[in-house]
Amino acid sequence: MVRIHSSTRIRPRKSGRPFRKFGLFIFFTVVSQLPLYFFLFRSQHAFSPPVDVGVQTMALIMNDVGEAPKKIVVLGEHSSGIGDITGVLKKAFGDDVAVMHEAPHRRGTLEQKEVDEIVARKDILWLMVSRSPCEWADEMINAKRRKCAESQSTSKLCSAESTKDYYSVEWREEPQDESNGRIIASTLGEVIEHPDIFSMRFARLLLMKQIMEAIPRHVKIVQFNEFERNPNALIKDLEKEYLFQRTDSSAVYPLGTNPQEINCMGLEEWEFAQEKIDWTLEGYFGYTKLDCHLCRENYNPGTSLSNIYLLGERNSGTTFV
Repeated sequence: MVRIHSSTRIRPRKSGRPFRKFGLFIFFTVVSQLPLYFFLFRSQHAFSPPVDVGVQTMALIMNDVGEAPKKIVVLGEHSSGIGDITGVLKKAFGDDVAVMHEAPHRRGTLEQKEVDEIVARKDILWLMVSRSPCEWADEMINAKRRKCAESQSTSKLCSAESTKDYYSVEWREEPQDESNGRIIASTLGEVIEHPDIFSMRFARLLLMKQIMEAIPRHVKIVQFNEFERNPNALIKDLEKEYLFQRTDSSAVYPLGTNPQEINCMGLEEWEFAQEKIDWTLEGYFGYTKLDCHLCRENYNPGTSLSNIYLLGERNSGTTFV
């Protein structure tokens, strides 16, 4: 006979306890990481850049390639070099292909009806020409000085002496007599006043940007100083990208006879320009704050830089420079 002592107990099997401990471990691990998950979620949504509606719309329109344009309309403001570029394009592609169209004299931007008409003209390539803002301002001032000297005018603008005075004085756009078959009509018979020279530039570039966003596949940006250095590069780009056919494929177009030199500015002029220029808008045409040059000699007399370091990525041309 087998005896069972009263002190001996029969305990249940412990097979479920390891799973219970593992579950508790997972639970406490997830709970301990919740603050980190919450921080990452907030940071991702808080610091994500806002989507520009114009850029979003432009991205959608970019998918609409369509047929190649048949006509080039050179669009730009006064003293931007559009006359020189139009002349070269007429010789390369014919008088009927390239036409000059200065930025229209008008107050405000395009109306929606005008924008729709531009979008419908898929046969046109808008070649938008510009100079860097400070180089353009210098050209405008030089042209105004010559005009004032010829007319012997005593107006407030003609009485300005320094570059800073020309920058800050009020600029007036005189009314134009006719539209000359312009695609974009001007505001005829109205004098438009701008508080300073860079406000006038802002109005012109804003209108050009409006066209750029409406029909980006039919817009090409050209910086005049780059064109002066190599006119043939633009001709080849237009042949390859837009299928324009040259009238004489053997013709070679020389560099500009008087290319624009880099001019530096005094401290007062430079500070005024940096404050008044809308660099966000200038960025659409490829310009930054570094495109207005400060004369170091005027800023810090008697000092000069002793070393030049070239910084760039691979295959960026630093070795050649």
